[in-house]
Amino acid sequence: MIPGLEAEDLPALFVAADAHSVDWQSRFLLLQRAQLVALILAGAGGGVAWGFRGTDIGALLAVIGFGVAALVRLAMSTQQPERKWYDGRAAAESAKTLAWRFAVNGDPFPRSLKMGDAVDQFTEQIVELTRDLPSLDRPSHGARQVTQAMRTLREAKMADRKRAYEAQRLVEQQEWYSGKADWNNSRAMRWGVALVAIDVFGLIAALARLVGWIELDILGIATTLAAAGVAWTQVKQHELLARSYAVASQELSAVRDQLVTVRSEEEWASAMARAENAISREHTLWRAARGVESGS
Repeated sequence: MIPGLEAEDLPALFVAADAHSVDWQSRFLLLQRAQLVALILAGAGGGVAWGFRGTDIGALLAVIGFGVAALVRLAMSTQQPERKWYDGRAAAESAKTLAWRFAVNGDPFPRSLKMGDAVDQFTEQIVELTRDLPSLDRPSHGARQVTQAMRTLREAKMADRKRAYEAQRLVEQQEWYSGKADWNNSRAMRWGVALVAIDVFGLIAALARLVGWIELDILGIATTLAAAGVAWTQVKQHELLARSYAVASQELSAVRDQLVTVRSEEEWASAMARAENAISREHTLWRAARGVESGS
């Protein structure tokens, strides 16, 4: 059986940073949804002219909507969930690539480096990553940074390390990129159709108001829906991610072909590092697309 690295075999920093990132991503998207729904509610209030027992229902809806939107914006500015999500993802991906570099003798942890020296160098880089993540709020719970599985794989024959790296790192990552590219492309098409439908709804509402078929002001509602839809697509960036993941999948496919010709430990250390650089490059582009500078 080929030795390898499962999720539980990765460094404690990866486990903590990954959970940190997933948690803050969920909070960020929840707050974004709440803010957009609140603004839609406020926009709907502007088009409602109903009253109940002396209360202007439209004005009440607008007050509630803008009030909730203000509270959400305050929560986002104080908690900074987007920044914590990105920082956690960056730390997790950096810890993961370091672990694979160490485990399969890739640069900067070549076969010529003794185990003790490799461990020292690895832990130093892990400590540097923790310093770049001041928002990390999850302890390691006794887990180690250099796991036994990492040590075992590092001492395996090069053929076994190559097979483990290709199967459990490159193939899995390539399939993940491919799946995400398809998923984001599908979502981009759906949102495109939805935005066109909202525009058509606004056009019909405007024409109906123009010819006097309706007196209810729903143009504001249509405008708010369109703005909210555009804002949400900017948050998710489906089209950009679909292209980015597709390119990354193709690049990893080429990298896998290059690794077949590797014969020596020196060639392997360099080739494996190029493969990890390809993965890191996609993550760097992911952060840059969101206006976040790479921290490591």
